[in-house]
Parts: sequence; structure tokens; C-alpha cells
Amino acid sequence: MSRRLFLIGIFLVVVCVIYVACGPTITIDPPDKPIEINVNVRIDIYNHVAEVEEDIYGDYMEDEVEEAPDGSESLLRHMFMKSAYGDTDDEKYTAAKNRRKGRASKVIKYKNDGSLGENHNGGVSLIKSDKVKNDSAYKDKVKDLVEDENADREIMYEIDAKKRDVSVDVLKQETARYWRDKSKTGHWIEVKEEGKWVWKQK
Repeated sequence: MSRRLFLIGIFLVVVCVIYVACGPTITIDPPDKPIEINVNVRIDIYNHVAEVEEDIYGDYMEDEVEEAPDGSESLLRHMFMKSAYGDTDDEKYTAAKNRRKGRASKVIKYKNDGSLGENHNGGVSLIKSDKVKNDSAYKDKVKDLVEDENADREIMYEIDAKKRDVSVDVLKQETARYWRDKSKTGHWIEVKEEGKWVWKQK
């Protein structure tokens, strides 16, 4: 009897081994769509982007900012945003940000005359204004600024993304959204219509 049970046991073990060896392979495919980032995280990133862009262009956006007569509202907001979202001490980041501050007046100038616009990917683009069409030297100046500005934005996006543990694309998207919200009337922005990105004057 014991010998019979022993043989049955061996048989069952062999069957199990064969089943495992020949069993189907199960694979888990990645999702077709990227995982969407938490809404609260997007809000935090948007607020951080607002702080960065207003620090760079603040002197040129004062007419759009509501603040108390003594400036206290602006100061308190700056202190809150700084503590909540911080900044980075990275030298490359700071250098890129300072270069952007240095060219901020030109960026605004070109936006005001319709030669520069904020695209949907967090960068600036050359717009074919009358001045650009009729003055090749002027066009070259705007093109040079576009290259320099976008290069510095890329540096800041890369460093910021690592610090905040988000993708570069998220920072670009929120920067583009910020400028769609805050651009002045008459400035060119890229907006989505019927599933396509198109240029519109705000």
C-alpha cells in the first residue's frame, strides 16, 4: 500500500513539473495611454510655473496684478509661493533664469509688435508679423532670441522636472497653459481647436 502511494506521489510531482514547464506565458502590456498626473500635482506645478514666470516678467506685468496699495499682498504672496514651491539652487538653473530676466524686455517688445508668440509646448515661436516680413535683419534678431530663450527654458525644465519628480512635458504643458491664461490682449498664443493647435491673437 505504501509503495502504491509513493508511486502516485511521484506521478503527481512529474505532472506538476510538466504543467509548469509547458504552461502559457502571461505578459502584461503597458497601458495605451500615459498615466495621468494627479490633479493636485498639476495645480502645484502650475502655481510654481506662475511664480517662476512672474519673477522673470514681473516688471512687465504689473498692470495686470492686483495688489494692495502698500504692496503687502504681492510680498505675502511671494513669501507663500517661495515656501510652498521653493526654488532650486542649481547654478545652471539660476544662470538660465538670469539670462531670461536679461532678455525679458525684448521678449515683451516682440510680443507687443506681434513678432513672437507662446506656443503649446512651453516655448516661444517666431510669428510672421509685418515687421518680420519686411525687415530681414529684424527677423534674424527675433529668431536669435527665440533660440536663446527656448534653450534656457529647456535647461530650467530639465532641472525643475528632476527636483519635482515630474516629467518635462508636464512643466512645458503648465507653462503653456499659464501663458494662455496670462498673455495680454493682442499677444499671439497657440490654442487647441477641433483637436488641432492653431495660432490666435488673444
